[in-house]
Amino acid sequence: MQYIFFDEQTADFFPLTYTRPIADLRMGALTNAERWRWYLCAHSEQMGYAADLAYLRALYPAPALGGGDYCFINGRAIGNATWAQELQALQPKQSLMYNGKIIGFRIEADDKTNLYGWKTLEGLCEWKVSKIADNQAIILQRAWDLFRFNAQILAADFDLLTRGRSSAAISRSNTIIGDESRVFLEAGAQVEAATLNVRDAPIYIGKNAEIMEGALIRGGLALGEGAQIKMGAKLYGANTVGDHCKIGGELGNSVFWGYSNKGHEGYVGNSVVGQWCNFGADTNTSNLKNNYSTVDMWNYSRERMESTGLTFCGLVMGDHSKCGINTMFNTGTTVGVSVNFFGAGYPPKHIPSFTWGGSEPAQWQTYALPKALDTAARVLSRRNLPLDDAQKNMLTAIWKETKEQRL
Repeated sequence: MQYIFFDEQTADFFPLTYTRPIADLRMGALTNAERWRWYLCAHSEQMGYAADLAYLRALYPAPALGGGDYCFINGRAIGNATWAQELQALQPKQSLMYNGKIIGFRIEADDKTNLYGWKTLEGLCEWKVSKIADNQAIILQRAWDLFRFNAQILAADFDLLTRGRSSAAISRSNTIIGDESRVFLEAGAQVEAATLNVRDAPIYIGKNAEIMEGALIRGGLALGEGAQIKMGAKLYGANTVGDHCKIGGELGNSVFWGYSNKGHEGYVGNSVVGQWCNFGADTNTSNLKNNYSTVDMWNYSRERMESTGLTFCGLVMGDHSKCGINTMFNTGTTVGVSVNFFGAGYPPKHIPSFTWGGSEPAQWQTYALPKALDTAARVLSRRNLPLDDAQKNMLTAIWKETKEQRL
């Protein structure tokens, strides 16, 4: 069977989904597509995307169509064992629902099937009700759900990734508080003279990742391949640090995608940070209002602020964005794609994509596309990666589509 992830109301997760389908959102130790692959015991060749945004289809292709069964999966639905079993038990022209929301459906496809017209395809299916327990079901609604549910998902991912396996040896120079079996090191991971507290949640350390001496880590933590926690850093869960990130200072209940750096002092909490981002030294995010009221964030569809319903909510930052030293982000700030922010004072709570400037919007300029592409190419080259044509086309399309936001 082929599995295809479809997007539903992509704008609910902007700016993160300007640059990826919903199923590629990261939380816990995995993206949701990776998580479904584990639960479905599927090969990566069996999986593809029906990306909502046309410019993403070159980066996230759909599978080649032919005769056979295809299972469409809602990218918002966080994978788990029960839903995987229920989807695999579907017959052609059946769909799986949970609390009135579609989880997935199965069809017989041919080379004339329009994968991007999934709503029409789903409408041909009769529906079945999922039997999953409420405490296992997570269907993402907004970007802030990524840190809101991170502790629950991280614990499940830890069990999924480590079941039946043995951790690499843990150096005796470390102080481990709690059950040592809740610390798992992949091959090549290095941890020396750190304090690891796993009384309440586990710590997963990816291949060739490093936690430097003096770091204070309280689980949960998922540290990606080649990522680095710097000396004296203080992390209290649940945190996701993606592949090849560098993290210093304080981090609390936050999600970083791969290749993003917060290498110095400063606090980031209850936040989601995309790929290829960089924080200047002593950057701080506020995650709690002085009056302890619920935090509002920018709604891209409605072009206004909306309530998150959360008391603690910090920053959501899109891919390729940077900020200068001593930046102060207010509670509930949204930073778009390819933003270069610097200067004293608090910026507004919404900084549109491809904005260049400081805390006063009157002084903002449009980040010229050739300069933004040149910076992106330089950043990727530092990791020996190219900025290929598909990525250039993606950034160019985002630059054009977000023009109205910068006016």
